[in-house]
Amino acid sequence: MQQKCINYLKKVDANTDLLVKRFSELVELSSSTPKSGEDDDVHPQKGMNINVIATSTLALESNASNIVRLLEELLLITRSMKEQWILQRLPNSVADLEDRYKEQEIGEYEQRNEILEGMIGELMDRITKVDYMGSSA
Repeated sequence: MQQKCINYLKKVDANTDLLVKRFSELVELSSSTPKSGEDDDVHPQKGMNINVIATSTLALESNASNIVRLLEELLLITRSMKEQWILQRLPNSVADLEDRYKEQEIGEYEQRNEILEGMIGELMDRITKVDYMGSSA
């Protein structure tokens, strides 16, 4: 359970970092105006190189589609987290997580204690049988 929380947080962090990076690239590309080149492929009205415009447009579309994809992934992650939380598989808070961990440790401790008590009881029975056989001989 704790590993799922960590994995969700890692995915959210990674997608958020990529979102910020793609958005800053998008803003940078959209704010910079292409400068006119020395080629013959100059736009007659604006004086800009057509190749530069096409490349910038392609980069803008690519970054925009990446942003949409990353946002969809974040929505999917939050949906999964909500489902896990509703099914009581994710803790409500850190305190709940610690309580569940302690309960799990106590359960394991009780199981080990029962096994140990059973082994001690069996050992005591064997010792009693050996003592009884030794004293009757």
